[in-house]
Amino acid sequence: MIDRLKKVFTFNGLFILIGVLGGLASILTLFNSNYDFQVNVKWLLFLIYIFISTTIILLKALYDTHQEADKGQYKPHFRIIKYQKSTEEFLIEKTELLEHNALVSVFYSHDDFETEIGKAYVSNVNDRYFQIKIMNISDNLSKEIVAAIDKIKNNDAKEIKNVTIKSFVTKS
Repeated sequence: MIDRLKKVFTFNGLFILIGVLGGLASILTLFNSNYDFQVNVKWLLFLIYIFISTTIILLKALYDTHQEADKGQYKPHFRIIKYQKSTEEFLIEKTELLEHNALVSVFYSHDDFETEIGKAYVSNVNDRYFQIKIMNISDNLSKEIVAAIDKIKNNDAKEIKNVTIKSFVTKS
């Protein structure tokens, strides 16, 4: 069913459907020449056409929004590309969910558990990347996580994959 909707809800298919409905409405108004009705059928057909056209356009917009959300463009967490040791910054891909000076939380995943390791903010924005500056690192971390943080600071690719930046800041 979704595949059928994809084929129908293309811009070409949408405009062809609106054109066909408009043509049918205009042909039907030619056959109505009795103006003694209190409600003229021409205006009724015109209003039905407008209603159907706007409904189809809104359904198309809703469908496109749903498709974008399913693609994961609006996920509230981001993977790290690189760590800059000298400035203590992470480099992530540009996203529309963050902007300059936005606060974020940094998490480390280990054995399917996420542990918050610190807070950060977006320090620089360019065309393709965001730089996330670390503000503070939590004090009550286990020795394993502290060892993993040291590996992250040395750009260990395996450990960097376990770090997630989320666009919310916790209460602590």
